[in-house]
Amino acid sequence: MCQETRRIPSLVTIAVDRLTQRAATELIPDVILERYVWEWHMMPYSIFYSSLLRLAENDPDFLSHTGFRDARIDEWIIKNEKWLQKRHSGNWKHGMVSFADADIVFPNSVLGPSVRIIERLDNLPGFSVLGEARELQLRIQRSVSAFKSNFDIMSQGLLRNLDWNNLIVAGGLVLGTLLNPRYSSNLSKQDCNQWVQSDIDIYIWGLSSRAANEKIHHIFEVFRCNLPPQQRTLAVRNPRTITLYADYPTRRVQIVLKLASTPKDVLLNFDLDICAMGWDGTNVWMLPRAARALETGYNIFTMSLIHGHHLSERRETQLERLFKYAQKGYGLRFLPHYLAALPSTTDVTYLAQEARHWIKDQYTFVTTDFGSEHFLRSDLGIPRSRALSNFTLLMRHIAFWEMERNDWASTSYENTVPLPSSSYRYTWNQHFNPAKFAARIIESNIQDVDAWLSEDLDGRLHAHGVMSGDDLNRAQRMTSATNLQDLLEHDNDIRIPVLLPIEFASHANKITNEVLTEIGLQPIQLLEPAIDRVGIGPDTPEGLFMWIIGSHLMWQHLDRRIDE
Repeated sequence: MCQETRRIPSLVTIAVDRLTQRAATELIPDVILERYVWEWHMMPYSIFYSSLLRLAENDPDFLSHTGFRDARIDEWIIKNEKWLQKRHSGNWKHGMVSFADADIVFPNSVLGPSVRIIERLDNLPGFSVLGEARELQLRIQRSVSAFKSNFDIMSQGLLRNLDWNNLIVAGGLVLGTLLNPRYSSNLSKQDCNQWVQSDIDIYIWGLSSRAANEKIHHIFEVFRCNLPPQQRTLAVRNPRTITLYADYPTRRVQIVLKLASTPKDVLLNFDLDICAMGWDGTNVWMLPRAARALETGYNIFTMSLIHGHHLSERRETQLERLFKYAQKGYGLRFLPHYLAALPSTTDVTYLAQEARHWIKDQYTFVTTDFGSEHFLRSDLGIPRSRALSNFTLLMRHIAFWEMERNDWASTSYENTVPLPSSSYRYTWNQHFNPAKFAARIIESNIQDVDAWLSEDLDGRLHAHGVMSGDDLNRAQRMTSATNLQDLLEHDNDIRIPVLLPIEFASHANKITNEVLTEIGLQPIQLLEPAIDRVGIGPDTPEGLFMWIIGSHLMWQHLDRRIDE
């Protein structure tokens, strides 16, 4: 029997790879399918779901108790994603979800003349939070052609004549386009505000760093040519992105500086399920967890939301992003198997209610002539640790969100845009001025150095010859230029002062030069002494270096040795 168990998944994998979806499912007898379908994680989500539909159609008792609320579907998706992460060869589209799969992956939906209406399930198993804005009926685009028409409108035509080869737009704007079947200039103010702040996030895949640099020049030229007359442009670079600006309310185009092998790898890196979808100019692609989030209205909690890394398969999330998408109608759900793994004394419902009561007890709602606010009754504050690493702390933040949901999302998280340091924050509204923002970036770079010097209480910087901020005037965590050519010049390289062991700096430079030589690029110094006049003696264990991120080294995933 054990041998049979091992053989059957292998046969199914072969069938899935070589046959059509219908043939692959019809090939397997019901008795075998029902027994093993929950264990076969190495198949596309659409085939898995069509298998469930077939079993439910042939056997009224199948899923009779929970129907498609069954948490085993969510658990299957988590395990299936591990297969997607490991599957590096073959067609990257295999295992992804597209519009062609909509009838299968959204079984409780109706395709109308202008929209697809998804009837969502209520009372899903597990523990759910942040679901106040979730709707039980969802309207999405009915077809790829309808999506494309709406995307052209929502992107304001900024990508007209773009060469989409090796590019994919992913994240919030793709979701916004999908969820607004009738997007136009006549949208309600509420609908417009919900997506007006969304950037056009572009990812590059399947290219070398040299080819990727050529591609971003093309993106900038397309952006510039599609702007209205007299619009000013500004290209801004930080260690992770290049963002193209014009006058408000022209959408910002953000190029993510992370090389991916395929569009699938781009989507696998998204933290929240609902964001794991992209548009390649021809089709909409999403991970199974994104399709499931559309179907249920919830993101699934996994430990990756806490312990993920921006260089790993899936990055961690930030509390602000949880609230941002909760405001858009997507909550957070803890699956039963996760709750069952907690200590037996852990009652998450009790902890959640206690956290809400704590907030209500500590804060009072006061109305004055100047408006209404919540004031702290005592000096007790919310601990300054990461909210997602502690359930009670998370629930306290959620309690705040529940009390002031509208102001929380629209004021704190949308209009004010955080960048690498709080000193770089800017307001994205009708008062935005590209030239003033460029000046603000220069000012903020200076403030960063001054702040670092003020925190040098043990005199380590002074010991390395730093007497004033002028000694580190080359440091810049953000740079800007009116065009991309100037932005990628050496003078606009990112330069961050760092204190490092000298041996490590030497090793990092050696590895970097080896990698650059291997891929046919000119070797450069990743780390160079920050103060030219101070020598590094043989007995000096620590050095002050300037970490230089040039136009080729700005790409994450250029080589794992450099990333590490």
